Amino acid sequence: MDIFLDKNSISLFSFIIPPLDVFIIVTSFFNTLISFNTAVREIPEIEQCHMIAGKFDYLLKVRTKNIIDYRHTLGEKISSLPCVSNTSTHVVMEAIKD
Repeated sequence: MDIFLDKNSISLFSFIIPPLDVFIIVTSFFNTLISFNTAVREIPEIEQCHMIAGKFDYLLKVRTKNIIDYRHTLGEKISSLPCVSNTSTHVVMEAIKD
C-alpha cells in the first residue's frame, strides 16, 4: 500500500496485481514422454501440461506472481526439463472464459 501525504489530507492507494498467466509451447526431443512427464509434475508453477498434436509437443499453463518470477521459472526450471529443445511463450492479455 502506498501512502501519500498532503498538507490537508492523506491518500491511501492499494493495488491488486493479478498473477501472470503464461502459456508455453514446448518442443522436445524424441522419446521423452516418461522423463518429461515425471519432471513437469515437480514444478509447482506449471498448473497444466497437455501433450498436443501438431508442430509442438506440449502446451504448459504457467502461473507466476510477476514477470520476474516467470523469467526465473522459465530459465531455471522449464528450460532444464529433460529433453526440452525449444520453448515459445504466449502471455495472457485477458481471460475471456476461464
